Amino acid sequence: MNHIITATAPAKLSASDIVSIAPKSPANTALDHIIAVLRLKNDAALCRALQVSPPIISKIRNDRVGFGPSMIIRVHEATGLSIRAIKELLGEKSLPRYA
Repeated sequence: MNHIITATAPAKLSASDIVSIAPKSPANTALDHIIAVLRLKNDAALCRALQVSPPIISKIRNDRVGFGPSMIIRVHEATGLSIRAIKELLGEKSLPRYA
């Protein structure tokens, strides 16, 4: 019995494949949720709704800029979500309570 074993080369992953496999950051998840809440199609529409320039959303998505207080307020005003809910979307579970 002759068994021929053929080896196939392992599949090569492209950069876009690796990005799609990598877990999303809390900021990316929050932006995706905001897009869904506002029933928008993409980041460009989100920029218009939040009145920010496209590079700001891109920098947040690529973890080059944080999701700052002014962005939280813009999201609150556009969506009606509470500040607490937005912070929870961003992964800030324990929020200080002020008396």
